[in-house]
Amino acid sequence: MKGKRHSRLLVMVLAIMVTTMLLPAATTLGANGGTVGLYVQYGDGKVETYCLQTTTPIRYLEALIAAEDMGGFEVQWVEFQGLGKALCGIDLPPLGTLNEDIEGCPGDNCWCHPEGFFWNYHYLPAGGDWSWSHYGDMNLYNGDVAAFVFAAWGTQPETLMTLDEICVEEEELVPEPGTLLLLGSGMTGLAGYVGLKARKSK
Repeated sequence: MKGKRHSRLLVMVLAIMVTTMLLPAATTLGANGGTVGLYVQYGDGKVETYCLQTTTPIRYLEALIAAEDMGGFEVQWVEFQGLGKALCGIDLPPLGTLNEDIEGCPGDNCWCHPEGFFWNYHYLPAGGDWSWSHYGDMNLYNGDVAAFVFAAWGTQPETLMTLDEICVEEEELVPEPGTLLLLGSGMTGLAGYVGLKARKSK
């Protein structure tokens, strides 16, 4: 009798696990949840991208700050003439050595570059093309992409990258439905085998 109860409990647990895996992932972002892409182009031409799930709308620099842990960097910024936050520099790893590995300038001296380089803001609305952000730190909405380019005034990003292209690597990590069904079938078969073995052992 004890073995029978254990078998039923195991079957229930496995069924719950399979059902959970087959259901779409639940979002914790609420009604204002969205996905935005970030494109960061450094002075040497190197590009890094980040796919960020967040509440929208969100300001450009707030989105970049939210990606600090993903990129392993720290953002240096300053409030700028009523246009929101200006990105002064990105402190690259190893952190804590600001003057040695910063791309741009520290927050207390935002326009220090001898050639006048600074972090340009651009945006790529869903279905659109790169546009220079004349108004500084604007809002990003679900599906938008923000670009930060360290270069002379008005320099465009070198590559047009859509949200789908930026987020494709994360999407490839999500198991396909066929894989989940195969896994679920295997676990169901295992549960049936355990139940049959328990009945034979009575």
